[in-house]
Amino acid sequence: MAVADPARMPASASLTIVRERLMAWLERYATMRLRAVVAPPGFGKSVLLADYARANQDCRLVVLGRLRKTTDRLPMILCERLGLPQECGLSVESAIRALETLPPCEIALDEVDALRPEDADALAAIVAAAPAHVRLIVAARSRSTIADPRRLLDGTTATLVASQLAFNAAEIEEFCALLGVGAQPEHVAHVLEETEGWPLVVAGAIRAAAESARSLPAGLR
Repeated sequence: MAVADPARMPASASLTIVRERLMAWLERYATMRLRAVVAPPGFGKSVLLADYARANQDCRLVVLGRLRKTTDRLPMILCERLGLPQECGLSVESAIRALETLPPCEIALDEVDALRPEDADALAAIVAAAPAHVRLIVAARSRSTIADPRRLLDGTTATLVASQLAFNAAEIEEFCALLGVGAQPEHVAHVLEETEGWPLVVAGAIRAAAESARSLPAGLR
């Protein structure tokens, strides 16, 4: 399924594929209190959360990168994005109480690595105390920025990691078909071997091949 909706997704992903197996993973663990998407830059975390929020009416996407350019704290940003009264964002405690007033929903928090230390503590508190009917998805480069590490092992958290986010052969073939790039099995195998499925590099190679009307391996040069 192609996506061309720049309004709610990274500019670098103006045309890509919806990765159905990753969407299915998020759906499969939807009853967990916390779903963590953890991987280095370029593994498609933001694209995945944007796709999931677009496909699920009850999911609210909150991109936290804007905290780098504002003095607002996490509770204020969160309440603003969720349409809650401004005063609810004055403290972590009031934000958590405000979450209890929401109908059952999912909140996807992207770019949590942008959080200041005090906001990282606020996130950990929100993750620990959020009401059961508000399920959280958090995307980060490191587990340490998400929550108390013990929570990641207590059975209430499902974690999607880099090895799962890496492209597989079928996804490379689908992406190539979308952009009109020939995908011979040996070419796909070569790209997988050279990139280990790193989505940023794979997507760049396919787009380069499409723009130059060359073979898939040529896109890696």
